[in-house]
Amino acid sequence: MSVRLNLSGYHLKAATLQAKSAEELETRHGLEKEFNNDITYQHFACVTGAIISCTFFLESAINEIFSECADKFTGQLPSDLTRELPEFTRSSMRIIWEYAPRFEKSPTLDKYDVALNLAEKKFDKESENYKGVRGVFSLRNYLVHYKPQSFKLQRSPDFKEEGIPDIVETLTKKNFKPNPFIGSPLPEHELGYDCAKWCIDTSRNFLDDFSQRIGMTPFYVICKIRL
Repeated sequence: MSVRLNLSGYHLKAATLQAKSAEELETRHGLEKEFNNDITYQHFACVTGAIISCTFFLESAINEIFSECADKFTGQLPSDLTRELPEFTRSSMRIIWEYAPRFEKSPTLDKYDVALNLAEKKFDKESENYKGVRGVFSLRNYLVHYKPQSFKLQRSPDFKEEGIPDIVETLTKKNFKPNPFIGSPLPEHELGYDCAKWCIDTSRNFLDDFSQRIGMTPFYVICKIRL
């Protein structure tokens, strides 16, 4: 008998726990006129950890689906995750996973697109949900591949021409409650609980939408993970 540990639910739970910690710090210390650097660092760790965990969640989830389709056909594992998928879809996903080694390194959203294509379905890429999850990955990339820049304290209407990252436009449109511990210009000033919560909700809604379109129950629902 074979067993496995799927981590997507853990990543989603980790994101919610980190966001909750950020919210508690903002509630407890956000109105203080002075606070030590430890609080600032702790809050930043919670918010950025939640954001990045959301992308871990989405990457793990789609890898788990493809991997379990392959295992189901080799008889290694009776899968609860993919049992609702049609046999043709599971067979096609197994072939992609086993015989296209470069596929594993594909961008996360491309993997979701391929999975839906194999099921003869597709996303509405003009929907707020799909655009939102692209924003989550853009924010993750901004943080992981961070490049320091100088910003004007008084931002002009043509801020795009001043070299400020595109992610700023995504953040400003959301009207997040600002980070009370960082007084710098965008986007760091937007990295608070509201931003982390938006990333979690957007990621979860995206997976729910994908699951509904392809015809399966999300893994975190099957495992009754409390969020």
